[in-house]
Parts: sequence; C-alpha cells; structure tokens
Amino acid sequence: MVNKFKKTHTPFKVSLLSKIGIILLAITIISGFSCSYAGVSGIGKENAEETQGIRTPDGILSDDGKGGSGADDTVEPEKEVIVVRLSRFIPEFISAVLKHKARELFGEVIFIDEETKPEETSPVSGGGRKQAEIIADIAKNDESLNNYIVLCAVSNFFSSRDNIEFEEIEGLLTGSDDTDNNKDDADNNKDNTDNNTENQKNGKNRDLNTSDEAKLYISNDIGNIFKKFYGEIVNENVVFADTWDIVNEISQNTEAIALIAFDNLEKDLKVLNVNGKSIFSKEFSYSDYPLSFSVSFNCEKEDHALKLKEDFEEDYYSNMDPEKLATVNMTGVTALVRGVANRMDKKGILYPAEKIAETLKDADITHISNEISFKENCNAGQSGTVFCSKPEYIELLRFVGTDIVELTGNHLNDYSSRHLETTIKMYDEEGWKYFGGGMNLNQSKRPALFEINGNKIAFLGFNYFGPSYDWATETQAGSAPPDDLFYIAEINRLKDAGYNVIFTFQYEEAYQYSPLAYQIDDFRVMRDAGADIVSGSQAHHPMGLELDSKGLICYGLGNLFFDQMQSLGTRQGFIAKHIFYDNKHISTQIIPTLIEDYCQPRLMDDSEREDFLKIIYNKSIKS
Repeated sequence: MVNKFKKTHTPFKVSLLSKIGIILLAITIISGFSCSYAGVSGIGKENAEETQGIRTPDGILSDDGKGGSGADDTVEPEKEVIVVRLSRFIPEFISAVLKHKARELFGEVIFIDEETKPEETSPVSGGGRKQAEIIADIAKNDESLNNYIVLCAVSNFFSSRDNIEFEEIEGLLTGSDDTDNNKDDADNNKDNTDNNTENQKNGKNRDLNTSDEAKLYISNDIGNIFKKFYGEIVNENVVFADTWDIVNEISQNTEAIALIAFDNLEKDLKVLNVNGKSIFSKEFSYSDYPLSFSVSFNCEKEDHALKLKEDFEEDYYSNMDPEKLATVNMTGVTALVRGVANRMDKKGILYPAEKIAETLKDADITHISNEISFKENCNAGQSGTVFCSKPEYIELLRFVGTDIVELTGNHLNDYSSRHLETTIKMYDEEGWKYFGGGMNLNQSKRPALFEINGNKIAFLGFNYFGPSYDWATETQAGSAPPDDLFYIAEINRLKDAGYNVIFTFQYEEAYQYSPLAYQIDDFRVMRDAGADIVSGSQAHHPMGLELDSKGLICYGLGNLFFDQMQSLGTRQGFIAKHIFYDNKHISTQIIPTLIEDYCQPRLMDDSEREDFLKIIYNKSIKS
C-alpha cells in the first residue's frame, strides 16, 4: 500500500553560482557585526573605560555602553549584608524581640545565635558583598542604654523573710558546694564545670525532687545572664529549672529563694526586697537595682547599632514597665479619738503619722478606713465608745496621702447621720473617693473606681456588724448594710467590665490572730464570687491570711491610728500593699507596724517583723 503522506527526497546539488552567493552572504553578516562592535569601541577613551567590565544580566552591552535598553538604566549599588550577632547570654524572650525589630529595620538579616563560645563563631560570608555586623550582648550599669531586663528574688508567700542582700546571691553564684575550699579546688572542678554547663542549659543541674538543701533556684530562661558576669555556676546549692517547676517547689518550701524574670511573677510568690529596696517603691531606680540588666548594641557603623537600639527600646522598654504598674496600700482601723486625739492636740495634728507617712504615700492609691465622722465642737479626747473627731484632724489624712476613704465603720453615726453628711462633703472637697457608705443607701452601695496605668481597680464593701442606726437608708447617710446577693452580682458585673475587685468587710471584732470560723465562710463568699482581694477592716488585732488561685483574703489588718496599747496584739498591725501589673494582681507585700505612745505607728524592726510574720503566717490558711 502506498503511503500518500510519505515524503520523497531529491538529492541536493550545489552549483558554482550558489556557492558564490553563500560566501557573499556570510561576508555581509560578518561585516555587520564588526561595524556594530566598532561602534561601541569607537566611544571616547574616557567613556570606554567607564563601560569596561559592565554587562547586562544576559552579558550583552547596550548601545550606550551601560547595558539594558540604552535608555536610563543604572547599576544598583552593591547591597549591604546586615549580620546581627546575638550573644549567648541574651534570654530567648529578648532575642525574639531583637530578631523581629532587625527584620523590620533592615529587611534581609543574617542572625548568629552564639550557643558556642563567641570567638569560635566565624563571620558570615556575604558572597563578596559589604557586611555590617551588629553585636548584641548583655550589659549592666550602662547609662547610655534605656532598656531593662528586671529580675526578682522571690520566696514562698508565707516566708517570714522579706529581704535578701545581693552579696548573699553573689556568694552562691560564685561559690561551690564547698565554699571554704573553692579556690584550692578550682583546677579539680574544671572538668565538672564542663559537664555542668550542658545540664544547666537544660535546667537539670539538680533534680528538684532531691533538692531539699538547695539555697537558690534560677529560672532557665534567665540563667545565662548570670554566666555572663560569673562564669559557669558550679555550686550545687544553685539549681536551674523551668519557671513553673520552681514556682511549684517554692509553694512547698518556705525556705527556698529563687531568681525569676519580673514578667513571670504570680501572686502566690513573695517578692523580696534586695539590699532593703523594693522594686514596687515609687523611688525605684533601674540603675540602683542589682538585678537589672540591659541589652547593648555595637557596630563599626554606629548608625546601624543606634538604629536597632532605638527601635528596640521604643518597642521593648522593659519587662517591668512603670507605665503598666499600679500599687494600692490597704490599711486597718483609723479612729482619731481618745488617746490619739489627746496626743494630736498636745504634740501636733501630724504627730501620729510622722513615722509612717512616707510608707503610706508610697503607692498610687492610699486607702484609709476612717471609722469616725468629723463634728464641730467635738470633744474628741473624751473616754468611752461614742466617738467624733475634730474637723481639723483631716489634715492628718492629707499628710499620709489619702486617695480613698472606706465608710464601713460602725461609729460613723454615733452623733447622728448629719455629721457623716458633713464629713462626706469634706471628702468631696478633697477630691477623695469613698465607698462602703454614702449619703443614702443607693450611694453607699456604689463602687469606687480607678484606672491607673491601664489597671482597673474597684473598691466595694459593707458593714456586716452594725449597729442598725449606722446603716444608710433611702433618706439617711450611713455605712452600707450587708446584702450578699447584691454584692455577688455587683462583683460579677465589675469583673465582666475588666476590673480587679477589692472587697472589704466591717466584721465582728475578735482579739486573736486566727480568723473566726463563720468569718472564713463569709469572706470566702466574696472571694468565690470573683473578688481578687478580700480585706477585713474591722480588726483591732491583726489576723491570718488565706491565699489560693481564686484570690487573697486578709482577715484583719489590725489598728493603724488608734489608742489601744493594752496588748502586743492591739499594737500590732500591717499595711497590705497590693501590686497590679498589666491589669492583673501579681503580688502583695505585708508591711508590719507597731503603735507607740497610744497613737504613733512605726515600721517594725527586723526582729519584730520576723516574729510577727511567723505568728501571722502560722495562723493563716494555706491551700
């Protein structure tokens, strides 16, 4: 069968004429290329030198000698490679912020995380491109830096210890398990040091379950900071572990001390003063605090380092930002009557507060539970239990920095409700808020609301004890009467609105350290309803506390300004300093006081404070 699509081939024969034509065509083509090349080469010597070595991406030069289409094409300048070398001593939570900021600033960035020794890490090759290397490291006491990593020394909430000297911390960091022979054994310990290094990185220097003798725990996420300044930690009394393992250990060990980052604080930890200074004080200074560190930036091109430093500090000022912090000083009984009034009249109105005013003022909100109304022509120094205060005594409340007055006191209407009305007007003139009482029943139930540095704080309270004539009515000023259902609903409403709720009771008085059984039940009702802090304002004798995941209960704070000198217990009291950060209750400090001369509280000395806290915590309820 013949395939009609099959091609037939005729032998190709080339004539002499055809050969001549092909040769002429080839000469013409070659001549054209030669002319084009001669056109480029014929550019002036100066321009020819400028074009030497310049090629377009496909290797062909353009007519203007600059490559591309011959229009306005220019050669991009050599791109700089940014290298950020992150010291191994920088915590991971800081490294993450640094990497984010560097990418935002410079785009493509090469990071070197120095998990090995810095000197063993080779520079990154930029493929012949220019390289700018920024070195980020941990620094201390550098006034040119404006970023701060704040660490805290913490213990069990019910520890009687309030302070640690930094010298003690350094002794543990630089010592070994046999500190007396530390220097002599340095060479022998070298091999152990190498073995310990990897264990410490993983938080396995010692097993927490067998660390009863441990003196200092350090959270893994900040452990390398100390290695920057003290080398590898070989002391077996120092334990590295994850933060939450440390928190669990401390909750069961009142003798344990730990170092953790500020942003890992929880309310069931006690934050210790370091060298006698509190990180929650209004006088706090990063530069004076030995557990404050910074990130430094260095680069041959200073503008690069400065740019990263400024952007980092703008985005990350500190893990303890004062602009997110709020503090509240809660106090016990204030009654400017009898012995207190006599001393004020003889020694000056401010005399009772001369030794405690600065402590009381050292908070964003200073609370005073003034149980007595002001009355003209009052004989405030008279004996008995029917009370009034002279109007001029309000100067004492100004002096201690009062911001809010609690009106749950059971003596407010001793001389009729009209004197309480006058007193409330005086508070209004001072610009002070008040709660737990008011001009009428409706006002007495209103919460006092604050918002400080983003922390929303609400105060509520009522007078459980009575007497009935002290309670507010629809037409009479007085303290708020008890109404559990109303306040449970109000607490829920405030919590839904984002408030931290502080609830106070004027409860039945008991001259003992242990809370009453039915008092425990009643206080827990408000805590279980959602109150973050429940506080007993009635107590003329300090009482124990209770702390669990739901909240903190202070069953009784004792006397602040009152004349009860008949026993040690009635002279004792405490200020409860509650700390809020980023709208969360993160810590409470118990500040013990002792009354002298029938009116004047002072801070307890170290021995008195330790003895007092042991008693109070022994009578506390621990979950």
